[in-house]
Amino acid sequence: MTELVHEHGPLDGAELWVGGSHTANLFTNEVAMDVASMPNTVGIPYQTRAMDRVDIRELRRWHKNAALRARTAGFDIVYVYATHHYLLSHFLCAQTNTRTDEYGGSLENLVRLVRELIEETKDAVGDTCAVAVRFSADAGIGADGKQMAEDCFTKLH
Repeated sequence: MTELVHEHGPLDGAELWVGGSHTANLFTNEVAMDVASMPNTVGIPYQTRAMDRVDIRELRRWHKNAALRARTAGFDIVYVYATHHYLLSHFLCAQTNTRTDEYGGSLENLVRLVRELIEETKDAVGDTCAVAVRFSADAGIGADGKQMAEDCFTKLH
C-alpha cells in the first residue's frame, strides 16, 4: 500500500493507538486495560481494569514494535496517538488519571507515558520516519476546567 501511495507523491503515515476503555476485545473477551478501572462510555457496556507497571512496560514494547513494523512497511510518518478519549489521552487527563504512582498526579507524571512513547518511537525509527504526536490540549482538563495548552506543550517538548 505504501508503495502505491508513494507512486502518487504524497507521504503516508500510520497512527499507533490503543483504545483502552473505548475498545472492547470482542475476539478473546479479555478485559480491556486503561489508566484506571473505568466503565466504557460508548457502545457495549463493560468495565476496564487498571494497568499496572507490567502492563505499561508491555504497552511500551508493543508500541515500539508497531513503530518498527510501520517503518518496515514503508510509512513516512509514525504517529503517537493520544487523543479522542483513547488510552493515552486518559493518561494525560487529570480527570481520568487517578494514579498515585509515577504515571499520575503532577502534570509531569501525567505526560510521562506519552513522552516515553515519543522518545522510544524516535529511537526505534531513527531518521527513516518522522514521528508526529496527536493530542488535544483543549480538553478542559486544567485545574480550573480550562485548556492547559501552555502546560501541555511545555511538558511534551
